[in-house]
Amino acid sequence: MNVQNNLDILGIGLYLPTEVRENNWWSDDIVKKWADDKRRFSSAFELDALDLEDLSPEARILIEAVNKLKRTTDTFEGSEKRYIMAADEKTSDMEIAAAKDALKNADLSPNKIDFVITQSTLPDILYDANACIVHKALNLRSSCFSQEVLGMCNAFMHQLFVASSLIKSGLAKYGLLIQSSGMSRLLEREHPSSPFFGDGATAIVVGPTTPNQGVFSMKHNTHGGLGSYFTTGIPGKRWYDEGRIRTYVLSIASGPLLNFQAVEQSKLLVEGALLEARLEKSEVQFYAGHQGMSWFREVTQKAIGIEHASSFDTFGMHASLVGCNIPLVLYHAVQKKLLNKGDNVAAFSPGSGMTASGMVMKWTI
Repeated sequence: MNVQNNLDILGIGLYLPTEVRENNWWSDDIVKKWADDKRRFSSAFELDALDLEDLSPEARILIEAVNKLKRTTDTFEGSEKRYIMAADEKTSDMEIAAAKDALKNADLSPNKIDFVITQSTLPDILYDANACIVHKALNLRSSCFSQEVLGMCNAFMHQLFVASSLIKSGLAKYGLLIQSSGMSRLLEREHPSSPFFGDGATAIVVGPTTPNQGVFSMKHNTHGGLGSYFTTGIPGKRWYDEGRIRTYVLSIASGPLLNFQAVEQSKLLVEGALLEARLEKSEVQFYAGHQGMSWFREVTQKAIGIEHASSFDTFGMHASLVGCNIPLVLYHAVQKKLLNKGDNVAAFSPGSGMTASGMVMKWTI
């Protein structure tokens, strides 16, 4: 096997539950409380105390976007609907369906798959990887390597990095990268961030291609000192203590810092990936930005300096699907012919912890 192969995306699959939850699912009383609550998810910024002249250009772009958002009257901040798992549905069910769709679109038999890597925000069993459940359902070969990654919103990039290493080294040829969001099970109706997440699954089939195609470069950053803004567990306790596990805000103060860091890293990481790929910003035709908030893609695209590139936002039609967001953007962009064969693609996503990743590739499907 040629160890000089790049990783390529051969097919994308999508599964969405049948239930659609629109904004009128939340009562007027709940929505009014959110509107009056200064701790709102996307408004966790003490803006009045900041001197814009002392901030980096990327931070100023972010502050301007948040100021604009705070002047709007849309409490849902651009999210209009989200898909919700059925009562008897599991994330593994969604992952299996998305994987089958991806294999079909890639025209690849399951017995060709050498590895499967899943990311489940709501695994069926805490200590067992959904990858093993998917493996069985797809009747993959017993020698197929199965793994689960964390990474939350940055999970796809983590998977892509591992997959690229396996394919470039010659250890594997074809793989399945699967992401799922089951956040509706973890967010209470009254939580101010509950409209910002939906359920669903995406899957991507990857394989080898020539050095002038596929993924050219990936750059990563870890900033463990920032901690997490959003987490899942039992407020005030360890996650394994007595009580119901749910998603909640761990530290309001960390919100601005994480967002500033994410926007600044978008510029540094994508520029680094472009430099390694020997591409100019003007040569990027499509930008796939994380969809964690309505403003995030626009702000990071401007910070990077690739406003000319096409893009697509899924936040309004799906809310955030956590690790699915980048694959979801790519899926819709292909369907709408915004992303075409031969296009140079830049992508960026951050994740809790905090991690961040930038990627540059040439699209081939």
